[in-house]
Amino acid sequence: MTRKLRSLFSVLFCMVLLCNIVFSNAKIKGEVQEEKNVTIYFIDQTKEKWVENDNAVMKAIDNTNGHESYWMTKVDEITWRVNVPESAYNITFNRYSSDKITQWNS
Repeated sequence: MTRKLRSLFSVLFCMVLLCNIVFSNAKIKGEVQEEKNVTIYFIDQTKEKWVENDNAVMKAIDNTNGHESYWMTKVDEITWRVNVPESAYNITFNRYSSDKITQWNS
């Protein structure tokens, strides 16, 4: 009887160990590390106030990460801000009409 009991405990122990390994690997594979964002500011210090005139809106294009685009938020008449991935280092700023349809310039 003890031999059967040992065999049963051995089988149960192996099953618990196997389940633990399978579920812990599934959890690790299922976790996706989210990249942090940073806020960047566009400040128009030109004499003509390039951004301010004509009720323009701004869009940032992240050329580093697949040309993702982000509409910028107006802070004041000359300052705009946007959150982009921390890894971004090549950004293009596009100036659009107020209806966000026509790109005027970059």
